[in-house]
Amino acid sequence: MSERKLSKAVISSGARDLIVLLILKFKISPFGRNDKKWGFRSGTNYNHREKYMKNYFATILCLALLVIGSGCATLYGTAVDERNVRTVASDIKIKATILQKFIEDDVVKTFDIDIACYYGHVYLIGEYDAEKQKKRAVEIAGDVEGVKDVTTYLLEKKDGDPCGTTDNLAIKAKIKAKLIKDGDIWSTNVDVTVVQCNVVFVGLVGSNKEIEKIIAHAKSIGGIRSVKSFLKVAPHHNQ
Repeated sequence: MSERKLSKAVISSGARDLIVLLILKFKISPFGRNDKKWGFRSGTNYNHREKYMKNYFATILCLALLVIGSGCATLYGTAVDERNVRTVASDIKIKATILQKFIEDDVVKTFDIDIACYYGHVYLIGEYDAEKQKKRAVEIAGDVEGVKDVTTYLLEKKDGDPCGTTDNLAIKAKIKAKLIKDGDIWSTNVDVTVVQCNVVFVGLVGSNKEIEKIIAHAKSIGGIRSVKSFLKVAPHHNQ
């Protein structure tokens, strides 16, 4: 087995979302310095440091337990992220802020829209009930501090669509399995969403060749209607 394949780390989507929400909830900087600019309390200068460090370690423990419980087969990812720590923190905060605003908004209030953010570029992928819901979601995302632009792949819900939730989940699982198995794909972060049997990729990869292979893997699976890629080559890999 290649060294590259051994470096792959697989965690559950539940674990990833939990770590995002808990870090923002406690607002503890994992960087050990004053990061008030990014909305975190200082990990070193806070008066009740011990209390908040316990919260931080509790967060890490929750993540570890979820990783173990996931069976290591629910999310394709890697241990390496081409974004620097501050950029990752900013992207995480943007995603969590948009999600919170969606839940609180009387028009949107939906969990049917997935949110991804890379370098401040936000992607909204999913379904909506009415056109006003779609427009409001884009408006909310665009107004969040730090967002550079908003790209959407939003489809109107269809009554009686033969492609249901079970079909979407089955397709997603098959794609993830293929990505994990392929040792030539070195992705910093690849999000897979399946909407009405349409496959959508968002994330960062090491080369255009990897993008082509990822798309080819998806197209090799039966039952899909289309494949849309918003994948980009990580900045320092661009030639």
